[in-house]
Amino acid sequence: MARIAAHKIEALRNLQIDTVDFIKGEIVDTTVNPTVIEHEDGSVVISAEGCPEVADYYNEFGDGCPSIHASLEALATRLGLMLEWNDPGTVGVYNN
Repeated sequence: MARIAAHKIEALRNLQIDTVDFIKGEIVDTTVNPTVIEHEDGSVVISAEGCPEVADYYNEFGDGCPSIHASLEALATRLGLMLEWNDPGTVGVYNN
């Protein structure tokens, strides 16, 4: 498996996804960044834990199908990468 170039990993980390949060009793606009994890073996995953705006395997509030945010999918495609669910907590990142 070929390693993913550092600039592509950095681009994934820097993606900002618009969302809302509940802070001190108020709903406020905010952004989140994907949590990108590089393993020693060269594999790369995006965490789907605790941030359903980025990726949500169970998609309880949608159609029930696993979902990855459209802007993350689009960025991966532009970078020549492919995203695929490894398990409910991680999305694998692969060279396309």
